[in-house]
Amino acid sequence: MVVYDECDRLFEMGFAEQLKAITEKMPNNRQSLLFSATISAEVKDFTLAGIKDYRMVTVDKDNKISDLLKIHFFVVRSNEKEAALIYTLREQVQQGEQTIIFGATRYHVEYLCELAIKAGFKANFIYGAMDQFTREEKLRDFRRKRVNFMFVTDLAARGIDIPFLENVIHYDFPTKMKLFIHRAGRTARAGRKGTSYGIITNEELAYLHDLSIFVGRDHMDRVTPEQLSDPKIICFGKIP
Repeated sequence: MVVYDECDRLFEMGFAEQLKAITEKMPNNRQSLLFSATISAEVKDFTLAGIKDYRMVTVDKDNKISDLLKIHFFVVRSNEKEAALIYTLREQVQQGEQTIIFGATRYHVEYLCELAIKAGFKANFIYGAMDQFTREEKLRDFRRKRVNFMFVTDLAARGIDIPFLENVIHYDFPTKMKLFIHRAGRTARAGRKGTSYGIITNEELAYLHDLSIFVGRDHMDRVTPEQLSDPKIICFGKIP
């Protein structure tokens, strides 16, 4: 039996050749299970290659985002992002809640984690190039709530499973909408409520509009053009 987990992300990160090479070494009478949040052309071609008898099971096809997930956005100037992050950690996140913050690179998460620690928060960070022992040690501290805030890159977040995660914060807003779904979907699981916060600049508002179309719910009409042009306004959009 072989299990391909997060298959769409594996293809997006360029592991197609490695997947095919590993698969070719396996016996033909294997059972293959593939899990993917989205079915891209690459995933479909890979799945159907050489498979004569297969079953596709779709869960929540019409709901890409849980109805129990609240989504908020802060629109700020570029030089106000750090302050907006500290404000979110201090004023929006309830004391004791577990929160994952996504940064673009390892250097972002290291910097932001140090900033949070200096502001008085118990925080840690992980990134993809970190050795396995250190990574597991930091995750263990987070699961045991020795720290409440974990700064991660998208690559490092793969495989992280926190059963009772309350919040996700997008410090660096993703340019791919499927990536937003992957991030936000780490909370509001198994019937529990959760919250996603996005800190975005005026230059990133186009991504916010794309997101509203991608998830099939239009919330942009709740904010006037005048509000969007004023970076001092804190905009809360909620899907649904």
